[in-house]
Amino acid sequence: MEHDYITTKKELPEGVYYPKFLQDEIFLSASAKQQYIFLLEKTLKEERSDALGRLYTEISIEDQAFHLSKSIATIKRGLLDMEMMNLIERKRQGVGKVNRIYVLV
Repeated sequence: MEHDYITTKKELPEGVYYPKFLQDEIFLSASAKQQYIFLLEKTLKEERSDALGRLYTEISIEDQAFHLSKSIATIKRGLLDMEMMNLIERKRQGVGKVNRIYVLV
C-alpha cells in the first residue's frame, strides 16, 4: 500500500484515530501502531505545514518515550519500522534540533 503526505486540504481516511489500513500492517508491532497514532494526532492538532502544504510535527525521541510510557529503544525501533513501511518520513533539521516528522496516510 502506498502512503501520502497529510496536507492542509487532504481528506483523511475513515477511522482517523485508528486508520483501517493500520490493521493490515501485520509486521508492525502494537507499540509502533500506538506511536503512529500518537504522531498522527499530534500532527493534526498542531497543524504545522511546510512550504509545500504538508503537515508535520516535531517531537524528540525522549518526549515520545515519556508520553507513550515506552523506552527510548522502543521508540527508536518504532520510528525505524514506520520509516521502512513508509508510514512516516523524517527530515533532519540540524545538530541539536529535533527531526521533522511527516506522518503519511
